[in-house]
Amino acid sequence: MLEVRDLHAGYGELAVLHGVDLSVGVGEVVALIGANGAGKTTLLRCVAGLHRPSAGALTFDGAPLAARSAAAIARAGLRLVPSDRRLFPQLTVRENLLLGAHPRRVASADLRRVTALFPRLAERWGQRAGTLSGGEQQMVAVGRALVGRPRLLVLDEPTTGLAPPLAAELYAALASLRTETGITVLVAEQQLPRVLAMAERGIVLERGRVRHRGSSTELADDPAVRRAYLGVG
Repeated sequence: MLEVRDLHAGYGELAVLHGVDLSVGVGEVVALIGANGAGKTTLLRCVAGLHRPSAGALTFDGAPLAARSAAAIARAGLRLVPSDRRLFPQLTVRENLLLGAHPRRVASADLRRVTALFPRLAERWGQRAGTLSGGEQQMVAVGRALVGRPRLLVLDEPTTGLAPPLAAELYAALASLRTETGITVLVAEQQLPRVLAMAERGIVLERGRVRHRGSSTELADDPAVRRAYLGVG
């Protein structure tokens, strides 16, 4: 579904990505692991059309992404949930969700699916998004992407700023979504145990380069990965 080949990207003279290769097949959950500054967000922004790479190839369903706008990529079925959520704080939960389906109208079934996944949002339906807790805002951000009926859901650090119980709740909801719909997911994370419990395989970025790749089990058992992300050998 998604192919990233020899991707290079940066900001002005600052190079961030150095020849990254990544693929995501239909129905897979792939983890993108790395510390702050590893290049995860830059990679996902390139995939979503929000940042132009300096070299390399990006394809979605076999079609090149380089010349497509972020809006066109979203309409094609690739939806990014950014780490900073980018909600409209003065709009209600419902209004934020409705915007996720633009330019089409939201089907009531899509809204029911989101509230079944995140029951707390039904209790906050008419509340302004800016007054929600961090965990609730993340639920809205994920829900907004889902009402767009994505074929590939891309999540950038979904547990950023969340307390452990809320992070666990979010991942439980994502696992439930995966089981029920078989949705394809690319998720960037630092919390290794949580993301590997859901993903089939992953890659580890360090300073813009792929340092490790393999199945979730292989990465969880890799001594170098365990030292770097679990603090154990």
